[in-house]
Amino acid sequence: EAERTRVAAKAGSRARSHAEVRKALQRRFVDAAAHLAGVAVFDSGGEWMGQWRRDFSALEIEHCRSHSDLHPCPHDFQSLRVWAEKHKRELEMWHMAYLDRGAARAAGFSGPYALPGTRLFLDFCASLVARYKLAPLVRKATVAAVEVIPPPPDACAGAACSFRLRLPDRTS
Repeated sequence: EAERTRVAAKAGSRARSHAEVRKALQRRFVDAAAHLAGVAVFDSGGEWMGQWRRDFSALEIEHCRSHSDLHPCPHDFQSLRVWAEKHKRELEMWHMAYLDRGAARAAGFSGPYALPGTRLFLDFCASLVARYKLAPLVRKATVAAVEVIPPPPDACAGAACSFRLRLPDRTS
C-alpha cells in the first residue's frame, strides 16, 4: 500500500504526453499470452470480463466507481482517457460534480475527477485483450477461494507472496 501511494503521488511528475500514449496504444504484440505461461484468467461465463458485463447490466450500473486512471493497461495511467479521446468517447466520462474538490485536495486527492462509463470501460478492456492477444488465457470457471502463500522464511526482505486459487471442484 505504501508503494502504491508513493507511485500515485509521483504520477503527475512522470506523465507521458498524450501523443506518446496514443502511439503506444496502437502497438500490437505478437503473442503476449506465450510470455504469461503461468497465468490464467477465470470467468464464470468463459469470456474476458463477462461477469463484470453481466453485473453492470443486471444492476444497471452506468459508470465505474473508480476514477479514470484506475484501469488494467500496464503502459500508462492516462491510457483510458487517451483511448476515449482517440475514439471520440470523452462524453462517456462522468464528472464528479458532487465531490468537494477542496476537501479532496486537503485529503491528498488531486484528481482526476472523472469516472468512466461502464460501456467505455468494457470496450477499453476489450481493446487491451485484443492488443496483447490475451484471449487464450481465459478459462470458464468460478474461483471458490484465494489462498495467500507467503514467501519462504529464507527469502530476502520484501519478497513477493504468491496465490493459490481453489475452484469449486477443489482443484487449484
